[in-house]
Amino acid sequence: MVYAPRRCGFHLQLLTKEYYTLQTSLEKRNSELESSLQDMRHKLETYEKLEMELDDVIMQAADSECRYLGCVVVNKTDPDLVR
Repeated sequence: MVYAPRRCGFHLQLLTKEYYTLQTSLEKRNSELESSLQDMRHKLETYEKLEMELDDVIMQAADSECRYLGCVVVNKTDPDLVR
């Protein structure tokens, strides 16, 4: 079947329009994903800082309690203590 030039031009315009519509849609989706990723990275960084602060507070509390009770803290990584 041979298409007349007019009809081919119409199909080309339709395909071109569809291509640009899809391209715009994909760019928008990509932008949304990048924004979401940036938000998640920020949340992760906040949670990691919070975790470090909580670890510090727990270690300080444990140190204070041991000083109050007279505990001996043993460093298990000390090679002189490993038998």
